[in-house]
Amino acid sequence: MALTYLSLIKVSPAHTRDVEKALRELITNPPAGVKVEGAWSTFGAIDFAIAFSAENPESAMTFVVDKIRFLPGVTSTETLQGQSLAPART
Repeated sequence: MALTYLSLIKVSPAHTRDVEKALRELITNPPAGVKVEGAWSTFGAIDFAIAFSAENPESAMTFVVDKIRFLPGVTSTETLQGQSLAPART
């Protein structure tokens, strides 16, 4: 069963467009074991949010730590693991 995550990403204002471009590429070609469910550019304290599922916590860590956190211009990330409150669709 895949685990669900939401990554909240803050960036330096001078690098917003560069990070956006890099995130678009990353969500189009995520690493093995990760499926991007949605991605948003936001206004306010958080600049971007990415919802994704991962086969295991290690795949999630690789995605966030190795792929997102070290993008030039990313100043911080916060990743939440969640469980759906909605019933499963059949």
